[in-house]
Amino acid sequence: MNWEQLLSLKRFGDTHKRLRNEQDETRLGFEVDYDRILFSSEFRSMQDKTQV
Repeated sequence: MNWEQLLSLKRFGDTHKRLRNEQDETRLGFEVDYDRILFSSEFRSMQDKTQV
């Protein structure tokens, strides 16, 4: 397991291949990723659906 690669600042799926600058952002990376998932159309389409 390579910790340098696992703890990298590179964003997975970022089309611009830029590094996240933690000093410039007001939110944590976790919060940014959480919001991207929560407000995606795919996730919202599952709203009010029951998993059986």
